[in-house]
Amino acid sequence: MKTSPQKCILCHKDSTEKLMSNLLMRECLECGLVWRANFDVDIKHYENQGIKKIDLNDEKIHAKILDMKDRVNLFSKYVDLKNLCDIGTGRGLFLKTLSDAEYENIIGIEPNSEASEFYTKNNLIVYQKTIEDGLKEIVSRNNIKVVTMFHLIEHLNDPLAAIKEVFDSLPKEGRLIIETPDINSYSIKKSNYKNKLIYKEHLYYFNKNTLRELLKKGGFKIVATGKRDFNQNNLPIRESLFRLGLLDKKKQESISSKVVFDENNQSKRRYAKNSFIKKIVGVSLSRLVVLTGRVNYIWFIAEKE
Repeated sequence: MKTSPQKCILCHKDSTEKLMSNLLMRECLECGLVWRANFDVDIKHYENQGIKKIDLNDEKIHAKILDMKDRVNLFSKYVDLKNLCDIGTGRGLFLKTLSDAEYENIIGIEPNSEASEFYTKNNLIVYQKTIEDGLKEIVSRNNIKVVTMFHLIEHLNDPLAAIKEVFDSLPKEGRLIIETPDINSYSIKKSNYKNKLIYKEHLYYFNKNTLRELLKKGGFKIVATGKRDFNQNNLPIRESLFRLGLLDKKKQESISSKVVFDENNQSKRRYAKNSFIKKIVGVSLSRLVVLTGRVNYIWFIAEKE
């Protein structure tokens, strides 16, 4: 078991211990950075994540694709997404979404080889590497101008070193897009830090201020920042009600229920109508959540001057 730093990696101040989701954490007394007291995650966890089979018709994969499209629509407002390297690309769905949108010269870096069949089938270029394993050479060789790190930084045992490595690898005026869960989000605080986003493999937990400081210490200039969520236009109704403060306690059971059809067409029509109404209500509540800012992720766009 690897012991984590006792002092904050950002401001080098002392920390205090606290429990979050039954995990022992350290929290900086000065800046509020949170990290696990023990970095006990086996590297094999990232080498075998069960991502070999990718069915684009699967409901969960479909939701992820919708989220990838949201990402592209958002970040393309700030950055030209060609000449891009996605670090920790996982299944490669972000790269596929960019490819489908006809962005050119897009590559990925991923230590896990399980999705290689999907990469090949979709003509995706993905290097089985890590940040420390030749990033600068890959970026230079492929004329990369933009690096993305989506939900990666929280998994690293030395996030500052990783940011510095990205900075050193990018050319002048190169951009970094980074996204991670917000430890100060409404959902996490309201659940008394017993939340699905707090789990063993997440070693560091950032808020807007600490992530900004991490990027600055890594050498970057901040260009833009904001908040978003996974597939934020289609949040589950019960989740939206919780975030809007209309449920005192979040219930984990699914809002969906099994419906048994009889042979009566009227019953089928009634179910279809109810499903349509439920969809409209769900989208409307999701938009309210976004408008109130009660989303779970923070993002930054940073530039190498």
